[in-house]
Amino acid sequence: MLLSQKVGGAIWRARDLVAPKAIILLYHRIADTEIDPHQLCVSPRHFAEQLSVLAQRYTLLSLPQCAEAMRQGRLPRHVAAITFDDGYADNLHVAKPLLERYGFPATLFITTGQINNPREFWWDELEKVLLLSGPLPQHLELEINGHTHHWELDDSTRHTEQEGRVHPAEQTVSGLPPTPRYDLYQAVHKLLRRLPSGQRTAKMDALLKWSGASREARPPYRTLTTEELPVLVKTSLIDIGGHTVTHPLLPEQELAVQREEISGGKIALEQMIGRPVHDFSYPYGFYSDPTIELVRQAGYSSACTCIERATRCESDPFQLPRFMVRDWDGDEFTKRLHACVRNG
Repeated sequence: MLLSQKVGGAIWRARDLVAPKAIILLYHRIADTEIDPHQLCVSPRHFAEQLSVLAQRYTLLSLPQCAEAMRQGRLPRHVAAITFDDGYADNLHVAKPLLERYGFPATLFITTGQINNPREFWWDELEKVLLLSGPLPQHLELEINGHTHHWELDDSTRHTEQEGRVHPAEQTVSGLPPTPRYDLYQAVHKLLRRLPSGQRTAKMDALLKWSGASREARPPYRTLTTEELPVLVKTSLIDIGGHTVTHPLLPEQELAVQREEISGGKIALEQMIGRPVHDFSYPYGFYSDPTIELVRQAGYSSACTCIERATRCESDPFQLPRFMVRDWDGDEFTKRLHACVRNG
């Protein structure tokens, strides 16, 4: 390599290190739960520690402020924005008071079809069926898209309730493989995630009946109500964004279904809160070029992904990266933020 190339590369890397970047943080729930197979929960204690770290090291902007600074090419350094996906009730009852303590803004992306729903999100119901129930029937059979999937639940899968509460993340950290019941959960989750909402609900109805589990939402898992949603927007700190109607894997759906999910969720939210909704979050972080175009056509001005890296002025406003926050204490959170900025 020529000396000039080496020098040029070093200059580029140096510029990259000092270039303004923002970290858009992705949360889902602020809660202590029995089990958390997708690591969506941050405990209230750790959330408070994380907010303390942010208060010491970052300027917190709302997502709209961050997106506007990017459009103008005036993104400050050491900036962070907080977002929540899905619309769990703990966002109001646990997260909001802590955000208000620090005066931090946040954008909550809401799945409108889950508002007032007496049932849990389907992945939480699946967790209840396969990870938290006691002994299950020996045979499980699901017909999906013309293909029959069959599982035999031998002694290793018909675990006790205590074994179901072993945290998959703890098993990974300890070097132990996930339990067979957890493997089954992951396999069924992958199949159901691709289905349209109606088909997925029918499969969950069958699984609940098969296992004997209740359809009623467990209180810690419930989602927001129409009475609670306006309470969130009474403070100027909270923005509401769209997250579809039924939380489908958008690229797997027909374009007409995608359009209704994207536009229908926006219209419903605007009617509920009485103000425009400008920002969108792709369910599961998945999208395609046609999905992006439908988000534009719906009238959104930005959209968030689950790509884990820092955001720059040149980032596509319809493909904004986000850094998913796990249940880390303050020290670990600090390390992870530094790594995201350094590698982003």
